[in-house]
Amino acid sequence: MPITPEQRRAWGSLGGLTSWVNTENRYDRVYSAKSNSPLGFAWHARQLGLDPDNLTPEQEKRVESARKL
Repeated sequence: MPITPEQRRAWGSLGGLTSWVNTENRYDRVYSAKSNSPLGFAWHARQLGLDPDNLTPEQEKRVESARKL
């Protein structure tokens, strides 16, 4: 008997929720995705040709301004 679309969605949802329940540190789990997203601070720093881990205070202001555009 084939699985219905509703059953597939229910199983997928259950799997996703189970995965998040078993995640101890949500920040670490999504860090890579956020830093590589246009919403992330590090993404904007890289777009400006800067190293996001070694910014001067002035560079941080530039990146923050670029992020707000």
